[in-house]
Amino acid sequence: MRRALKICMLTAFIIAFVLVLDVWVRAASSPLSTKFYIQLTGFQFTLQASNSKLVAIWMEGTKSTDGRFRAPPGTFWSTKYTSTLSFAGFAYKAAPSGGQWAKHGILTVPFWLLTALPVIAIGALWLTSKTRMRLRRINRGCCQHCGYDLRGSGDSTTCPECGDVIGLRARRVMAMVRTSGNDG
Repeated sequence: MRRALKICMLTAFIIAFVLVLDVWVRAASSPLSTKFYIQLTGFQFTLQASNSKLVAIWMEGTKSTDGRFRAPPGTFWSTKYTSTLSFAGFAYKAAPSGGQWAKHGILTVPFWLLTALPVIAIGALWLTSKTRMRLRRINRGCCQHCGYDLRGSGDSTTCPECGDVIGLRARRVMAMVRTSGNDG
């Protein structure tokens, strides 16, 4: 079951990686940026892919009779942003809201991060599975490298099968197994 879950997660990360690369290549090859619109009651979200970044824009508003999205009646979208943060290709801008101003903001995420996230997640999955396997072997009294059963190896500091140095934790487990076997 765990193996199937890992395979599903790995497949999802690979698909996400390929999709991000596809959007990146399409955005870099076309002079006009690609836009996706999502309209919900009272808000519009726009995803825009350009050369090296993905830009998410959200706006409070309503759909007018001519089909265009506009600020709610009696309010405006400000062109001055009160809070801005930017670092390493990231950018966040939020406009003032309340009173005569409608809520809206911009979040910019660089493609290098969207490309790196699946790679980092796959690496983390691989490392945690290797660590768990080693700990499981040590707790069973086996060599953490090759899985050889060390419970009958005596006080040796190396594995007789692969020659790997036996860690202190594995020696403690082996000693506990030997002492518990003498009690009965």
